[in-house]
Amino acid sequence: MAQPVDPLATESLPPYEILHFMYGVGTYAELTILCYGKRFHITISAENLQGDPNVESEYLSLLRKLDSDEPFEQNDDVGDPMEELCFWIAFKCNSEMRVLGSERQPQLHTLYDWFYPDTLILTPKIIDGRLNVQSSTPSQQFLQELTPNVELPSSIADFGIPVVPPSKVLLPHDTAGGDLSQRPTKQPMSVKTQIEKYQYCSVFRNSACRALSVRQRYMSSWIFRAIRNMIEKLHAAGIVWGDAKPDNILVGADDNLWIIDFGGGYTHGWVDEDKEGTMEGDSQALSRIVNFLLDKSSE
Repeated sequence: MAQPVDPLATESLPPYEILHFMYGVGTYAELTILCYGKRFHITISAENLQGDPNVESEYLSLLRKLDSDEPFEQNDDVGDPMEELCFWIAFKCNSEMRVLGSERQPQLHTLYDWFYPDTLILTPKIIDGRLNVQSSTPSQQFLQELTPNVELPSSIADFGIPVVPPSKVLLPHDTAGGDLSQRPTKQPMSVKTQIEKYQYCSVFRNSACRALSVRQRYMSSWIFRAIRNMIEKLHAAGIVWGDAKPDNILVGADDNLWIIDFGGGYTHGWVDEDKEGTMEGDSQALSRIVNFLLDKSSE
């Protein structure tokens, strides 16, 4: 099935989540997005856009920008090249997604419902000089490839963490499609087991398994010492915090200090790109966090 794209329908999107994006050989790219209550896997290439010079030129321009070797720095005037291309692809398919989608977010009863939402494949093509979006149904094998999965190392099994199939995990009765994320959490789980193994700190036991706490008694100059102490203990256990920044430091009402988010990655301005995922990067971020706190205290 193919539908001509209405330009007015591409102006805005409802709440959505980008699950996956890749580009590689030639001008081919793939985008998987949760939108309109369904999961859409969009495949696009410049070859399929031939016949409309403007659309083809826009796509190739965004692709070249993404493929550029120039370093990207986030600011108000220049957006992330990957995000710009993802948004452009989604906007071009917005009309078809709206027609094929659901007006209501699907109610989720189990994790299986979340991992296996209604899925369609979309392919934008220029036909008779107009942009059309063709839709098709994916095979079961392809659905398996789209489903997030993690191969647990044997070291995790040694800690006795139970493994439950998603069809057995019940969700709250009012859980909707926008309440959960499909991103895997292998790294936070691995970090959690390492923290417990070395018994350096108490682990905050929630479903995300992402926070660790150290008790502190005083609210004056202890924040820097507490952060440094936690980072030193993590490093002694061979653990890298990773995305170290003030936003990932919490102070509870009972004066407990928490550092959160062991999911990897880094934030520009706090850790240099070449130090991502290293202990050196954690130390660099610690120094910048201290300067940030000193600047704030002097305001």
